[in-house]
Amino acid sequence: MVQIVFFTDPGKDGDDLLATVHVIMQAKAAGIIDPLTPIKLITTDEIPCNEYGVQDPNGKYGLRALYLQMHIEQLQKQLNLPKGNLPEVIAGPVTSYYSYNEQLKKYHHEPSKSDAFYPTDEVIKYYAQSDVLPQINSLLSTAEQPNAWLQKIGQASPEDTTLVNIASFNAVSDFLAQMAPEEQKKYTLINMGYNRPYSQNDYQTSDLPYNARSTDTNKAAVAVAALTHDKAFHVVSKTTRVLPNYSKITSIKGTSEIMSRAYPVLTGQYAPTLLTAMSEFINSSKYKGFWPHDVVASLLALIGIINWKESIGTEVTKEMLFKETAQIPAHDLRLRMVNTTGVLIDSTVPADQEKKDIAIESDGNFIYGKEIDPIFFTSLLHLIAAGCVKEQERLVNCYKKIIELKADLHHLKQQGKTDPEKEKRVNSLWIKANLLELQQQLKLQAQANLDEANKYFLSAETLEAENKNALGENLLQWVREIEAFLQLTENHDLPESMIQEINKAFEQPTTEKKYTALTGLFVNMLRPKLMPTESACNLLQQNGKLGFEFKRTGNSVLYYSLATLNHFVTAFSNGVRGMSAGYKKLLRLEGHSETNKTAFYLHLALHDAGKGDQIKNAVHRDIKGNYLIRLPSGSYFKCTDNRLLSPADAEQFEKAKEYVDHDIALELYGFVGSQEKNCTATEYLLWGGPAPEEEQKNKAAFILCDELFDLSNEMNIAQIVQGEIPFAGIKKGLDLFFAAYKKNPKLAELVFVHHCYDIFGAKPSDTMVSASGSSPEIHLKINLLYQTLVRVAQKQEPGKDAAEEAYTLYRKKLAKAIPEILGSEPSLHDLAITRIAQMLRCHLFKTVQNPNNKKMTIRDEGQYEARTRLFVESIDAAFHQLPKREQQKLVEFLNNTGTGMTPAVMVKYGPKLLLTATTGAEYAKADPTDATKIAQCLTPILKLYLRLYEYQQTRSSRYSDIDVDDLAKIMEQVFTWYKDASKKEKDHFADLLFDLQVKGQANAFLTQLGDIKSKSALEQVAKIQEGCKSMGYRSIETENENVSFLDYESRLRTTPIHTIYSDLQKSDLDKNKKNSFKKDFLLYQLNNLPQVSEWQLKARNANGTIDSFKIHKDSIFAPESPKEAVNKALLEVLKYLIIDTQWDIGYFGGEKVKSTTGDSNLIPKGMYAVLKEIENAQKGSVSFTKTVEKVAGMIAASAKRNDHGLFNKRGETTQIFYDKAQKLLSEDAEESLHQAFVNL
Repeated sequence: MVQIVFFTDPGKDGDDLLATVHVIMQAKAAGIIDPLTPIKLITTDEIPCNEYGVQDPNGKYGLRALYLQMHIEQLQKQLNLPKGNLPEVIAGPVTSYYSYNEQLKKYHHEPSKSDAFYPTDEVIKYYAQSDVLPQINSLLSTAEQPNAWLQKIGQASPEDTTLVNIASFNAVSDFLAQMAPEEQKKYTLINMGYNRPYSQNDYQTSDLPYNARSTDTNKAAVAVAALTHDKAFHVVSKTTRVLPNYSKITSIKGTSEIMSRAYPVLTGQYAPTLLTAMSEFINSSKYKGFWPHDVVASLLALIGIINWKESIGTEVTKEMLFKETAQIPAHDLRLRMVNTTGVLIDSTVPADQEKKDIAIESDGNFIYGKEIDPIFFTSLLHLIAAGCVKEQERLVNCYKKIIELKADLHHLKQQGKTDPEKEKRVNSLWIKANLLELQQQLKLQAQANLDEANKYFLSAETLEAENKNALGENLLQWVREIEAFLQLTENHDLPESMIQEINKAFEQPTTEKKYTALTGLFVNMLRPKLMPTESACNLLQQNGKLGFEFKRTGNSVLYYSLATLNHFVTAFSNGVRGMSAGYKKLLRLEGHSETNKTAFYLHLALHDAGKGDQIKNAVHRDIKGNYLIRLPSGSYFKCTDNRLLSPADAEQFEKAKEYVDHDIALELYGFVGSQEKNCTATEYLLWGGPAPEEEQKNKAAFILCDELFDLSNEMNIAQIVQGEIPFAGIKKGLDLFFAAYKKNPKLAELVFVHHCYDIFGAKPSDTMVSASGSSPEIHLKINLLYQTLVRVAQKQEPGKDAAEEAYTLYRKKLAKAIPEILGSEPSLHDLAITRIAQMLRCHLFKTVQNPNNKKMTIRDEGQYEARTRLFVESIDAAFHQLPKREQQKLVEFLNNTGTGMTPAVMVKYGPKLLLTATTGAEYAKADPTDATKIAQCLTPILKLYLRLYEYQQTRSSRYSDIDVDDLAKIMEQVFTWYKDASKKEKDHFADLLFDLQVKGQANAFLTQLGDIKSKSALEQVAKIQEGCKSMGYRSIETENENVSFLDYESRLRTTPIHTIYSDLQKSDLDKNKKNSFKKDFLLYQLNNLPQVSEWQLKARNANGTIDSFKIHKDSIFAPESPKEAVNKALLEVLKYLIIDTQWDIGYFGGEKVKSTTGDSNLIPKGMYAVLKEIENAQKGSVSFTKTVEKVAGMIAASAKRNDHGLFNKRGETTQIFYDKAQKLLSEDAEESLHQAFVNL
């Protein structure tokens, strides 16, 4: 059995501990090497100490030996390892590089200001224990027998020994000096620490590394000669910096940080004491981190003694750890001593008599790796680390496959060949390895009682500080999303660019956004991969892009794919709490044949292709109702309603301009194409003709998919739950469901489940969680509807309209909730209120929740959800605020099924409009809690709904719809203003929306508003007024005083800031409006600092407030450069903004200062500190540029505070100032601000 003998100096860098203990013990535990493989650890550059680990020049023990002994003993105790499995530690030669410093009481190298040993406290604490004693092998050799340590090594024949030298040149050369030169060359030797032999150019330009801590030139030369032969492999300086850096990573910035955490995390899973050892070293070390350079030597040693073919199925050689290796004949090398460093140079460097270069006395070669392969290195290291941990098979298999492919590529390279497909596969597996590592790191972060060592490496404290909401369930959701992504891409190679995309995701500013961006990356990558063909994707292109409709379809397919893998929690998050076992079986089509599942999948991917430009532009309709179809082949066809085909031409096609429904367009395009190519419509849509030979096995699925186009080509019946569609609009869809059920209940299931996924994917968001499917109640509603449909279908009676019966029965079930919640008698208006409640996403049934698994079920003995009660009460209040005649009309309209003489109308996107008007968005993050406020917001929109319905009804003699999506989008942009507007303002705004809809100008108005969602109420109403004025509408009548404070620019141009605040205090505006004004006014000033500075200069001069604009006179010293001048102006504008703004704080909450008028003003303490720094700059104590840097840091620190003091009553304006000023003073913003000042 081959033994490994290490020569190293642990405790100086962290990687030697990994090289000598961690990796070796993990390799044994993983079965990579025999657990009984002898390992000897010779400590070099030893530090004398006493038996307690206290450094002492007269000490008898080696501190480095005690350090290794400590870790081995702790590992043995923790894992109860047999003694024979453990490495043997031998204290080697004492240091000649470091010397004892009496003042510091430790060994130290003064020229480099470097300590000899870092984890001193850790060692002393361990050996202070009464039951811990140093082992005899930790004793140093005596002065009388300085080489006694050599005898302790014992038998080490070249055939059975691999030597690993980690920059311990003197020690290893002393060991080799015991034998004849020819014998020395028989040893397999791994050497770390020499430089790559410098050529003339390198030597001139390089900063020289230190290689040998030796002051003896001759000894250094002997060492080089002894280590330069054909069985020696060198890991040279500067080739390993690309390896992961182990340190306390405060925040993941990309894949490099994921992998930097990965090995420590895996190590901690094997033995927590090894992880603790790493964190202890980093904490005590000079650089607070280390690269695993020395581990390269250990892996090279392991590679040499293992039968890798037997172990992992492929041959592995030392050379594979490097992208390239090289060898230089020793006779071409010389050793040049530069100070106390031995530097290797080659024959291109001219001889220098003064340098006294020494030739290398060896007839061998200097063999070394030119550049490490970080993927191969990390994969091999992590394979060993994961191999000794349970439940890491996926990670082990991933790394094994990478190593296998890397080995294949290496062998090909030796033959001058390459294989791009294998390289692509390596990159793909590397990305998957990154994600698997991230997945387990997130799992650990989600643990409630994470140990301190793992917290240290995973930065759990930082995660919590960045975003407290990113803990617990969110972390587990991200774990699930990674898992789902890996499963869904199992048979796909991932593009190399994904590494850059992952890194971009982690550049997002907060933890939650980082992982949300990562999920977005997954979804955007999965959508095209989950589509059946490239053609299926292209059919959904709009304006040359895969945009809105592609995302919706892609999301539907994604959520279905997740369901088939049983990833319900990933796709629906909390929604699973409303899913019964039977409902889950329905959604994943359990019990269906593979033909059914394939047909369903293909139909889901193709069902909205008629919305894409290709089909939309290819299907026209003439005034007679005939359809004209242009196929990619260049052929034109005319198709009648009963699908009779005849040839047509381009002229007929171009003349046909009538509206074509997208579902009909898809059907006809597929049908006509199938007739031309003699295949199914599905095949034509997927491949433009008959399916490829390998797909012909799915012919039955293609035929069924064609049938599903007919059966699902009507309004989504699952949307009955949303209350948006009157019966007349849903009847055909229900008829098709019942017809399918009559033919085959499984066929009806396919139809219904299609409609479910159409709803789940309705929002085109880049998320694995369905926005519409993430609440438990939506699934309870859908399941209740499905059960109602099945119950009616099972007892269909001749002469009865099953569709009307099911629709009425479902609505009646929900309508019971209205009088129960309101405590009123049932009435005619209950059904109407039910539809409004449905549109506002109320859950009109009682539920109970299982306390153990949080599952919700509909039960008569349950409770109505609090939000539902609130909204039903608010709807009722809003309804009764309408005049009696409007109440009656609204009830009539909402209860109109459209089966009588009066046509029914669907107000399309009505739910979105109502939700946006009451909550601010279709899917608001938080709902309002004030019933009065909700009713006030809702009443004008109910009037609007009524007017829109009535308007559309007059335009058609049969069922029709009116699309109000743009109105909902307008409302979303101005909701901040709308929710607090007066009744008169709300009514006026609702009238404006009606006029915009009727005149077809809603989209133009929306475009003119722009993206103002995040703007203040005052800014939003200003944009509304601007839009009204430019488009010829009457402006919103606002409260006069509100308007007087609205035009910031006019006021700031003419009135000093302190006067504006004074006027505000005297105004009759209520407290909320005053506070809102203060926030918005401050934001406006911060957003326009340079202009505000200029306006105020003129305003103050014009008003005679100050003699001359004081901002430019406070500084004693004039700036020395343009940049200083700009920074001076910037600081002084901030100064006057601070002292003139009215901060809402109590007397004890701040510091008193004088405003520009001389009146006193209270300002927050943090801003007072900023003022002092500005004043120092004005006195010439420090430059303005340095002060900007310091102030930026102070403001950034203040911006992160959650609390601005007990007496800071609101803290809003304070926080606004800090947040905005922080952005202004960031590097990029500062540059643009400078330019703005310069331009002025």
